[in-house]
Amino acid sequence: MLPRMEHKAQLLTNRLFLRPVEAGDAAAVAALITPAVAAWTETWPDRLSVAGAAARINDSRRHTAQRVGIDWGIFLKPELLLIGWIGLKRSPTSVSRLR
Repeated sequence: MLPRMEHKAQLLTNRLFLRPVEAGDAAAVAALITPAVAAWTETWPDRLSVAGAAARINDSRRHTAQRVGIDWGIFLKPELLLIGWIGLKRSPTSVSRLR
């Protein structure tokens, strides 16, 4: 059974569950970000505290509300273990297609 979510948007596959990141994901996001993971990213620090993850999630939710981007958590089913984060952001120079 999937947990109650703040958002109705979701994507389900046989192995994965994707949904917008939520405030309750902060500890899992912080645990996910290690120097080895961050080395493959351009926008994440080497280490991330729970407070830092919460701030990043708040930024994500603000971007979604402003329709400039969206970030989703990628969870492995059935245990719903957070294994990744994917985000799309509109470029300041792009034509708006998020309306």
